[in-house]
Amino acid sequence: MELNHLRCFYEVAKQGSFTGAARALRTSQPSLSKMVRLLEEREQLRLFERNRAGVALTDSGKIFFERCEVIFNEVERLKNYTQSKQDRVEGELRIGASDNLSNYLLPEIFQEFWKRYPGVRIKVLAGTSEVIKEELKKGKLDLGLFFHPAKEKRLKTEKIGATEFVLICSSLNERLKSGKFDRALLEEFYFIGSRLSDYPNSHLCLNLIRSLGIEPNLFFETNNQETQKRMAMRELGYALLPYFMVERELREGALRKIRAPKRLLAEVYLVKRRDSEQSRATELFESFLRDRLPDRLSPRF
Repeated sequence: MELNHLRCFYEVAKQGSFTGAARALRTSQPSLSKMVRLLEEREQLRLFERNRAGVALTDSGKIFFERCEVIFNEVERLKNYTQSKQDRVEGELRIGASDNLSNYLLPEIFQEFWKRYPGVRIKVLAGTSEVIKEELKKGKLDLGLFFHPAKEKRLKTEKIGATEFVLICSSLNERLKSGKFDRALLEEFYFIGSRLSDYPNSHLCLNLIRSLGIEPNLFFETNNQETQKRMAMRELGYALLPYFMVERELREGALRKIRAPKRLLAEVYLVKRRDSEQSRATELFESFLRDRLPDRLSPRF
């Protein structure tokens, strides 16, 4: 007994006509009629009474229909079970990311990911690119996400998006209150930036500011950009930060944007070990990042 033949019979019985069943199964009516006829011939039973109004089940047809309901309900349960097993992903996701990404963009992505895959345990290291690269090479992290490309042979680096950095200061800052770009003033005034010792090869924010023709007076150094923002809000100086970090404060007037003569864009890189085999959880999260992170990085002003 062919399951496909039973499916055709079952659909005709449910719809009450061959026309409706053919439409539901997306097949032709002659093909459907042939399937039902083959079932009746092989089982040597008459399952339908044909009439002008459609079809009616015979006594044997009623028994067949009851049994088919049980069969196809079980088939549906099996499909649901298979789907749930495919969606049920367990394990551990270990990701390292720059502190600004960890604080402002990843939590929302983690929330979406975890709602769909609640069996995945998430571990996050917020740190500098140098620290994250070392952890990746040691196999202690699955993915890295930061602003500096990793040039080590053991690591695979891919650009995943770009974001805009903006010069900001407190809205109460008297010396920079106009928001006008003044090269001489910015070189003289205190700059709040990352620690030079954390970036021996390339200091992103210094490079961006220098591209404006400024050699900033790096007076305050901290390894945390959230601290840089809060220090700027205390009128200790100015900082260069990703727009997504200061969007709300700029909108609410707690911070002022210093208008640079050009846009300062920085690329974000997804990094992983070349020789590592990714877990299912890591593969799925990487796909989440590719789909969601670029839009969140893009400036909205």
